[in-house]
Amino acid sequence: MKELAALALAFLSVLSYFMVATRLSFYQRWPVIHLLGTVAACVWLGYLVVRHHGWRRLYTGAALVVTLGLTGLFTWYVADFSNYASTDAAVAVGDAVGDRLAGLRLASQTGEPAPVLRPGGDRATLLVFYRGHW
Repeated sequence: MKELAALALAFLSVLSYFMVATRLSFYQRWPVIHLLGTVAACVWLGYLVVRHHGWRRLYTGAALVVTLGLTGLFTWYVADFSNYASTDAAVAVGDAVGDRLAGLRLASQTGEPAPVLRPGGDRATLLVFYRGHW
């Protein structure tokens, strides 16, 4: 029963991070409390593996492997996807975008460099940023 409680602690720690981040829009650079919850579950299960004997040790060890995998996956996610540096490069509301993009040249459909904005042009420019591997 203690094994299930420790496993539940790890799952609830990870689930609570995603609930806080998505429902409340509160993104943390390093969600220490959630990471500590998963690490505490791993330590608790490690202690139980040492204490138990026989089939119960095998059952507790399996729970420990699952919890370690979840903790590793969560730590990787936090380190890789939740830790983007903030930047002041974003255009503020009311800024004239043309002033910032006046000298920018990007490859056209034919591969030739083309200016993003043409001075005095009567056409609008649409920039699309696509992250292809999502």
